[in-house]
Amino acid sequence: MVLEEEQVANTKITTGRVMQQEREKKRHQNPIYSGRALGLPEAVGLLLQEEQVFTNATFISIPTVPLEQRPVHEKIARSRWCEDTTKESLQDTRRQVPIGRGNLNFIGQKVRETLGMPSERLFTSMEQIIIQDALSSPVSLDTITLFACRPPELRFVDSPTDYFRFFTRLPYRPPNSNTHESTTDRLLHVSFHKCGWVDGLECQIVVKPQAIPCVINLPLCRGEIGDLFQCLNFIVHGIVVDANRYLDFSQPELEDMHERFVDRKCNKGDSLPLPLFNLVKPTQTNRFLIHLLLSMGRFNNEGELFHGNTMAQFFSNASLITSVENVSEADVLNLTKRFIMEQLLFVPGGTMMFDRFCLAAYEAIRAALLEDSTAACDVPSYLYTSLVEQANESALSFDEEMKDNLATTSSMLPNTPSKEEFKKASKQYPLDWHPNMIRMSDQSEESFLEGVHVCSLSCKAIEDYVKARLQTVKSLIICGGPGTGKTFQLCNGAAYSLSCGLKVTITAAMAERSITLGGRHIHYLFCIPGENINNIHKLIDSSIRGLNKNPERLQFLRTLDVLCIDEMGYLSAELLNVMDTVLRFT
Repeated sequence: MVLEEEQVANTKITTGRVMQQEREKKRHQNPIYSGRALGLPEAVGLLLQEEQVFTNATFISIPTVPLEQRPVHEKIARSRWCEDTTKESLQDTRRQVPIGRGNLNFIGQKVRETLGMPSERLFTSMEQIIIQDALSSPVSLDTITLFACRPPELRFVDSPTDYFRFFTRLPYRPPNSNTHESTTDRLLHVSFHKCGWVDGLECQIVVKPQAIPCVINLPLCRGEIGDLFQCLNFIVHGIVVDANRYLDFSQPELEDMHERFVDRKCNKGDSLPLPLFNLVKPTQTNRFLIHLLLSMGRFNNEGELFHGNTMAQFFSNASLITSVENVSEADVLNLTKRFIMEQLLFVPGGTMMFDRFCLAAYEAIRAALLEDSTAACDVPSYLYTSLVEQANESALSFDEEMKDNLATTSSMLPNTPSKEEFKKASKQYPLDWHPNMIRMSDQSEESFLEGVHVCSLSCKAIEDYVKARLQTVKSLIICGGPGTGKTFQLCNGAAYSLSCGLKVTITAAMAERSITLGGRHIHYLFCIPGENINNIHKLIDSSIRGLNKNPERLQFLRTLDVLCIDEMGYLSAELLNVMDTVLRFT
């Protein structure tokens, strides 16, 4: 056996793939030797002649990170996708609909309504939104999204883990070229025992034979669906769980049910697949809380899961706590214990890391449920930006230019300090100034009081940040119609931050808008390329590489205290994810 050290590159990224190809060209390939690359632990195990352990277990990957951070691949290349859309737009058949028009591709609801199915066997409004978005997407779908598209008959399976362990999703079959009959048309039926399971993406769902007893034991497996699984259990295993129920079916009907509902490629003796979640550290508070909801919670879909305005509401939606109003320390301890016993015990690492993650998990859950805040495991941002003061001449010049622009626009606001006073303010010597709202002559009292309230919320958030506590300050989103004073409140908050000696900037998706407000647009600040890139990871990689080539902007973002975003509704989730990731890791 020959062991040779080899550099491994991430070939999913363009630069890594090019470097790997260049290495392979330079490397001399000897046909006598053949093998594969080994990781360091496996190589050490072979050298020490440790006993090898093999398993025939199968695994299912369930991503438990936020939607925008889940890995996907393009189903169709961008150039081909545009050409196909043009060609398909000329065809008027019911099944051949251009990509991007998911509301026309989604025929499952129409067929169900035509058959006169009851409301519980129709897709909900939130499920319809998710399915139409999935049909319009040019990228692959993750298992959490596929779970939200499951058939209404299987809505009683309220856990992604149970759904993908117990059921098999068969590949998509295109409509019949002659009759145009789709999978939905062929399998749906008014009778529960004759209606095949078809999800919103027109893929048939079948149950694994070894999973039928597990499905029967689910709390919500009752009524007609419970009777169906009783029949399937008798067909496959020859066992009747509930002897008090009498179901009258002929042998041909039982064989038809076996053919329609049971996965024949699985054997009764096979073990069920094991779930594989993302490894999310409890020190990454926001991602960790989302991980808990997706991996341990019970819900119908992500839209309903994240319906609310507090983390306690989300945990209640996931049935992880009984009540939002009566959350107790016992609930926090119970959730922490479940995470440790079900997940953390199986994460490789030492005792120090295990203890640190236990404490971080407890603090994160406690802060979210009892204090409605986000625990911070790192140095508070206020202290961090104060410590990072080393910069070269270009970085200092860039900082001075950004502060000068914002001071100029802030001094134009009513009842604000002058430009020179704003520029002299520092963390050690802040200005003794607080923004005050002035009522206009034609302004109603309700509008004025609302403006005062928003101004006080902005000032409180900034003052909480300056206190440098071990809790993340919640971001403030100002919503309202055109002309209601959103941008004015944003500029007031930026001016107050500037008076406190904080480094602050205003940005927007439009360059002219952001420059008018005294800042720079988002693509300039974060070095985000202007071309349309579908892959979020490529965007992040391009942004970080661009910042490394522009150290003055990198230093500015590292020491930035307050970021004000105007017209935030125009920003996509992908762009917000790029900004969040860059600010975390720069």
